[in-house]
Amino acid sequence: TETLPLAAQQRPSAESTQRPSAAAASSAPPRRSTQPRPAPKATEPAFCAQLLSKNMQLSKDGNSVRHKDESGRELYGIAVGMSPLIPFPAGRYFEVRVDRVREGMPDGLALGFTLVPPNELAGEDPHEVSDTLPESWTAGYDGFYRSVNMGESEQVRVGWKPSSLEVNDRVGALLSRAGQFIVVVNGKVVVRVTDDFPLADVEAFYPVVDLLGRVCQVTMVRDAVPPAASVDGTIFTGFDPKLLGKAVSLSNSRLSCSSRDPVGKELGGVVFGDGPLPCTGPDGEAYFEVVVEELRQGNDDGLVLGVASKRPQAMDDILMGCDVKEAWSIGYNGCSFSPDVEEDIPVKWSPVNLKRGDHMGLLIQGDGSLIVLLNASPVCKGPKKAPVLDVPLYPFVDLLGNTKAVQLVKPTAELVKTAVVNCAKAVKRSLVSGKDPAFFDAW
Repeated sequence: TETLPLAAQQRPSAESTQRPSAAAASSAPPRRSTQPRPAPKATEPAFCAQLLSKNMQLSKDGNSVRHKDESGRELYGIAVGMSPLIPFPAGRYFEVRVDRVREGMPDGLALGFTLVPPNELAGEDPHEVSDTLPESWTAGYDGFYRSVNMGESEQVRVGWKPSSLEVNDRVGALLSRAGQFIVVVNGKVVVRVTDDFPLADVEAFYPVVDLLGRVCQVTMVRDAVPPAASVDGTIFTGFDPKLLGKAVSLSNSRLSCSSRDPVGKELGGVVFGDGPLPCTGPDGEAYFEVVVEELRQGNDDGLVLGVASKRPQAMDDILMGCDVKEAWSIGYNGCSFSPDVEEDIPVKWSPVNLKRGDHMGLLIQGDGSLIVLLNASPVCKGPKKAPVLDVPLYPFVDLLGNTKAVQLVKPTAELVKTAVVNCAKAVKRSLVSGKDPAFFDAW
């Protein structure tokens, strides 16, 4: 398996080859945001006939494409999906089966994704190779990963050679929620490249297939799901047993965590989630929620919720949530922390008086603002500029002060949607009635 950071080959300076920092990513120009259509019907063609390159032939059912050149020397073998991909918990995924191959070719199949809808691509001049498609991310060729993003092209060498593919091989591509482009062959990960592409479900990605060299015919595999080998670390399902503070114990279900300190004076109560938050809200929002299970008394601070753009390698130097690098957090004794501000930022709400059974959640809006919800009602805004649409955000909690134990509410898309709706309703009620001055103070 190749695990590689993206390295540019065509940009003029080394600085531009680096992935944007979390703080800088939020200032990037807005990307195309197209509401995906409903799930395509099984009878709908997999590939768009109007976008077939001149050397391509489409099967009657629209699920298979064939390159008409038997020599393997001609290009123009691009096919684009008819419909946007429906997001999985792990990200966007599609898979093809190799039906025909040509011998003696140095390169082979390329798979990838584009943000440009078929009706817009239809108005462009034909593309010889898929790596020139606008707003696209592809891998294969003769061992390369390539991206064309916001007018800039980048590439990196990978260890997978698609010229080795055989008939009946299954090849899949995954844009993971952890910000990785992953290629899977027969269930085995062969390419894993970290790159910058939109993460929110509101973005509409279309599958791209490029028949090069050895591979001259493929069929889209309907109802394919990401293999288990490709989803490790890409799905948020519970707390991570490898990223626990020294004072924390974790339940077998990985949904509950508890501090071993009975009074609340010991630090080291930070616990990370096992994957990035899925941006499943209508405008790319992300959300997670915990229930207070056990309390301590006599402290002047309490539970902390936060997100970080990078998972720490170790927890030795993380005593509190504010020690997490590239992180946005809120709670403590009524304050928040952000990477772009050195000191803590006061907020007009404190978790010190949380009660057992209280639900505390953290909503990250599409514009990067953090909002704390207590029992389904927003109570305060926290830091801004969390790059929720640009880089993976990993959730964490800090069992600080009066909060001794919490249980994670099982992450679902419906949970995110409910939090967004509840927040919008509270704002509307306050604006219409004017009867909740505390709400306006908190804002």
